[in-house]
Amino acid sequence: MALAAVLDPVTNDAAVVFYYKQEKDNINLAVNLYSLSGGADSLFVDNNTSGSLATPSSLLAAGNFLGSIRVFGVANIPKAIDTPTDKTNVVVQTSPVLNPISHPSDDTIQVPAGVPLAVCKTNIDGDTTGYVCYLKTIDGALQAVYWTIKRNDSAPSTIEQAIHKNSKLAACAVNEQPWIFYQNPKGEVRAYNIATQSEILVQNTDTILEGSHIAAIAADGIIYVYFVSNKNMLRRVKYTNGGWSGAKDVSTVEVTPGSAIGLVGHKRGDETIIWHFFRNEEHIVHEQKGPSE
Repeated sequence: MALAAVLDPVTNDAAVVFYYKQEKDNINLAVNLYSLSGGADSLFVDNNTSGSLATPSSLLAAGNFLGSIRVFGVANIPKAIDTPTDKTNVVVQTSPVLNPISHPSDDTIQVPAGVPLAVCKTNIDGDTTGYVCYLKTIDGALQAVYWTIKRNDSAPSTIEQAIHKNSKLAACAVNEQPWIFYQNPKGEVRAYNIATQSEILVQNTDTILEGSHIAAIAADGIIYVYFVSNKNMLRRVKYTNGGWSGAKDVSTVEVTPGSAIGLVGHKRGDETIIWHFFRNEEHIVHEQKGPSE
């Protein structure tokens, strides 16, 4: 179940949550705006740029970089303008404007409809770079492909690490370095630092459900990693002071199998409150946890 969340860059006081809503034959991009400070929530249904182009099983990822909130997913579009009936599934920016991240004929961005996606950004001395990551089988091996996206340039690379066939993806910037999170063939959660090309084990995630969605966020020197347990409960571990905490449930509400997880950090005084979003049946659950909880 597609779901992606990002902090509202205008107010810094609301979470913008994207998901798909089906109306007859159209798969529409919808968005909810959730207040993070006790104000009113807003619902904008069927605000979409892709219409029936989006595939029903497509997942979503969102980030705020290069002046816009950008949402990425998968669309079924023609490989070329002069062959409108020859369509393929490709990774695209679905909002604010539907736009493939490369030419649709580029095999690098041609993927299965339900491919996992993850997005993050870095900002070093005012130079902002977006990272869009997804899984793709290349030469018989499942690999994570990521694109670095700048204002006038984009390019693909691969992470040559062993990845579980049912793994999902998460991404966040840690000290302005992009990290990608996934499950390896043993089911362990691993984190790969693109900048240093190094991998670490995310400890104490042994209760993770195989193929669970993963979400990650860094705030105030703490790395938070969320996942769904084998009891369908949302759990998290934290990396702080040089070590990983034990896993703790962060909600008493069961996660509907297949639901994605969205995270947003909201600064409140001297600490950052982490808001999480996930599906329970048709409802989007939104709750908060402080760093010490």
